[in-house]
Amino acid sequence: MTVEYPSGAERDHAWIRAFQGGDPAGFENLYKAYIGPLSHFIAKYGSTGEHDTEDLVQDIMMSVYRSLPRYVFTAKFTTYLFQIALNHLRNRRRRRPELSLDQAAPGDEASAAAVDRLPSTAHTEGEVMARELRALLDRGIAQLPEREREVFLLREF
Repeated sequence: MTVEYPSGAERDHAWIRAFQGGDPAGFENLYKAYIGPLSHFIAKYGSTGEHDTEDLVQDIMMSVYRSLPRYVFTAKFTTYLFQIALNHLRNRRRRRPELSLDQAAPGDEASAAAVDRLPSTAHTEGEVMARELRALLDRGIAQLPEREREVFLLREF
C-alpha cells in the first residue's frame, strides 16, 4: 500500500483552513515552510543586508497573518505570498531610494554600513570563481528592467 502525500498547494490550503478555523499552528506551519524561500527572495530582490532582510520578512509575514482570514482558495498560497512580498518591496522602494557605494559620501553612516556588508575573502579558487559567477549573474539580473527582474526572481523562487 502506498501512502500519497498532498501536494504543496493542498498542504498549504489545509494549513490555511486550520488557521481560519482558529488553529494558530496552521500559520506557524506556513511560516516555517516559507521563511527560507521568502528570505532568499527578498535578499535577491534588493534588501540592504541581513537585518534588513529579517525586518522585511517579518513585515511581510505580519501582512500575510492579518490577511489570511480573508484568503480565497483560488490560487496557490505561494502565488499569494510572493505577490504580497513583491507589493511590499515595491512600496518600500518608492518610499526610500536605493543607495549605492559610489553615491555615498565618505564618512557617511550609510557608507560605513555599506562597506560592512562587502563579502569576505574566499579561501579557495573554487569559492572565488563561484562568487565571481554569482556576482556577474546578480549584476545581470539587477540591470534588467524592474518587471523582467521580478518575473525572473519570481520564477526562481
